Amino acid sequence: MTLVYRQAGLADLEVLTGFNAGLQCDQGSLQPLAEAALRQRLADWLSNGDYQAILAERDDRPMGYALYRLEDERIFLRHLYVVPGARRQGLGRAFYDHLREQLWPADRPVQLNVLANNARGQAFWQALGFEAFSLTLQQSPAHPH
Repeated sequence: MTLVYRQAGLADLEVLTGFNAGLQCDQGSLQPLAEAALRQRLADWLSNGDYQAILAERDDRPMGYALYRLEDERIFLRHLYVVPGARRQGLGRAFYDHLREQLWPADRPVQLNVLANNARGQAFWQALGFEAFSLTLQQSPAHPH
């Protein structure tokens, strides 16, 4: 059950894209991107160094990924995903702990976004000690004032 963590790159693009599509579905994204758009966005982010990706593997099988950016004042965690069949086993917590303890500067806060309708995601992050930091409001084009 030991997880191995490794830097992911363009060679892992198909796995990362599939996981990103799964994450969109899980979080209830109101405007999900098609897989081709996800693949291109991930390729751009990894190519130009905007984000770094880490894969978590068990027995050489990808079990999840994280996508993050180190900034001057904070660490922005854009994605953390664990495959559905491996959830509720402590893998997400172990993955986050690895990032926080092994890869990230200890003196910077970690920020992330969770959609308002993603109650499971909110509960997961709150269990790890995250608290509400800001609130982003959005008006749908179908609902003008």
